[in-house]
Amino acid sequence: MQTARRQQAYSPAGARLFFLSFDVSACSTAVVAGLQGARLFPAAQAASVTLTAQSVADPSKQASASITVTSHFSLTISAPASVPTSGAATIVATLTPVPGSNPSENLSWTLTGAGCSGSSCGTLSTVTTQDASASKTTNSATYTAPSTAPTPDTVTSSGTPQADPSKAAQATLAIAPGVGVSITPGTATLAANHRVPLTPQVNGSADNNVLWNVNGVPGGAADLGQICVTGSSPCQPVLSASSLPVDYLAPGAIPTPNPVTVQAVSAADTTKSATAQVTIINHVLVSVLPASATLSPLAVQAFSATVLGTSNQSVVWQISGAACAAGGGVCGAIDTSGTYTAPTVAPSPDALQVVAVSQDDVTQSGVAAVIISTGVNILSLHSSRQRVRRSRARVHAADRRQRHGPDWLGGGFSGVDRRQRARHHVQFHNRVPRAGERQRRRRGRIGFCTNAKS
Repeated sequence: MQTARRQQAYSPAGARLFFLSFDVSACSTAVVAGLQGARLFPAAQAASVTLTAQSVADPSKQASASITVTSHFSLTISAPASVPTSGAATIVATLTPVPGSNPSENLSWTLTGAGCSGSSCGTLSTVTTQDASASKTTNSATYTAPSTAPTPDTVTSSGTPQADPSKAAQATLAIAPGVGVSITPGTATLAANHRVPLTPQVNGSADNNVLWNVNGVPGGAADLGQICVTGSSPCQPVLSASSLPVDYLAPGAIPTPNPVTVQAVSAADTTKSATAQVTIINHVLVSVLPASATLSPLAVQAFSATVLGTSNQSVVWQISGAACAAGGGVCGAIDTSGTYTAPTVAPSPDALQVVAVSQDDVTQSGVAAVIISTGVNILSLHSSRQRVRRSRARVHAADRRQRHGPDWLGGGFSGVDRRQRARHHVQFHNRVPRAGERQRRRRGRIGFCTNAKS
C-alpha cells in the first residue's frame, strides 16, 4: 500500500479556514495535487483504489470514494486462416497503449476448440518484443497444429492482457487435414512362416498408394520377412507403390532384431509414413482359460482357448487323465465349444486335463488342470420357509393322531391307519348302546370321528 497525503488550507467565501488530507491506497504510483484538482497517474495494470479525504481540524470527519484505475490501450491479434495438420504458424498479438498510459505488457495465451482439449488442440510458444519508440509491444506465438484435425476442425487462440482482461482478443484457425498414413494392425505376433494381413490408409491426399519396406529393406527379405500380394503362395513380393492390403510373411527363424518394423511410406509425400511392429516366435502357442478348476460331480464349466502366432484360432477339445482310458464318460464330457460337464462320480484318481489342440499346428496344445471333488454334491436348494411349514404340518398331524387316534375325516394316513380306523368304526356301531346313547346318536352329538372304546 502506498499513501499520498497533502494538507491544504481551504477558505471559501464566508467560511472558516480548514485543512483536508487525502489518502490513496492500493496504488503503485499516485500523486495528489490540490484539494479541488487531485489527479491519479494510473498504475501499470488495472487496480481498484480508495480515495479518502479526512479533515485535519476534526480527524473523525472523513469521506471516501472508490476508483478503478485502468490502462488505456488497444490489442489486436492476427493469424492465418488455416494451418495443415502438424504444420506451424505464427500468431501475432500487438498491444498499443494510448499516450501517457503505461500498461503491463504481459499476455496469457490459451487454445480452445469444440472438438479438442489440451495438447489435442495444438501447442503454443511465445516471444515478446517492443519497438524502439516503446509505442507498442508485440507478442508473437508459434502455433503447432495437432497431427490429427479435430472435429469440428477449428481452434481458437486467445490473448488476455494482464493490464485489462476485458480487452482480450481472439483469432480462429482451421486445421486442414494434411497427408497422414496409418497401418492396421499396428502390432502383431507371428509364428515362423506364418502371415498377417496389413491394411494401409492414406488421408489428405488423392494418391493413396504406399511403398512398403521391412527394417528399411524395400519389400523385405527372406531373413526379415517379406511383403507379399495378399493370399499369394508362394509369396509374390510387392515392390511398387500400391494402395491394396498386403500380407507380411514371417521368416522361418527368429530374426535379429526382433520385433521387425514394417513401414508404409506415402507415395504422395515421402516424409509421411506409418509403421507396424511384428514379433516373431518359433511356433504357435495355445493357452486355455481358466487354467485350473475344482468341480463337483455333474458340474458344468466353460473353457476358452487362444492361439498366439496365427490367425487360425480353431482348436479341438479333448479330455485326458489316468482314469479316462476306461472310457464310458468316466472323466465327463466336453463339446466343440469347450463346455465341460463333470461325471456323476469322481474318477480315481480324481485329477484330469482339459486339452485344446491347435488345428493350425496339431503338435501344439494348451492344458487346463481339473479336479473332480468327492464331497457332498448339492443338487438344489429350497426355501427355509417352506421347510418350516412342512415340519410344522408333520408335528401337528402326529400330535393329532396321538391325542385323538385315527381321524375318520382326515387324510394322508397309511394303510395301517385306515384299517385301524375302520375297525374302530365297526366296533363302535356293533356294540350294545349304553343308556341314553341311542338318543344322543340321533341328535348327532356322537359322530363317526370319536375314538370310542368298548
